[in-house]
Amino acid sequence: MNGSWSEAKGGSVNCPLKYPMYLTAKYEYPYLTLSWRAVDGAVRYAIRIDDAVRSPGVFSPIPFDADKGDRLNDNLPTNSYTFKVGRERQFSFWVHAIDKYGVWSNSSKWAYITTK
Repeated sequence: MNGSWSEAKGGSVNCPLKYPMYLTAKYEYPYLTLSWRAVDGAVRYAIRIDDAVRSPGVFSPIPFDADKGDRLNDNLPTNSYTFKVGRERQFSFWVHAIDKYGVWSNSSKWAYITTK
């Protein structure tokens, strides 16, 4: 590479946002609504939904490796997400809050859901 480079400094980005809490799920066939308590300072949310049947691997929150049946959305303006799904399905999901600078919070705890 051309040019001069300075030595990289170690460290981490500090996100003042708390992670989303109180994850809930409401299923009224055929819609599953996932929600969580709004986070002060969040301008959007990122959600990861792991389909436990179609992609049985366990994923870490970042990076998320979407597989068949999994869903993700990095641009949710509200603290809920609704999608169509059949009965007898199993999912886990987790959420990140994102501040106005695009910095992500830690992930929420995982929540597990079975649609009936």
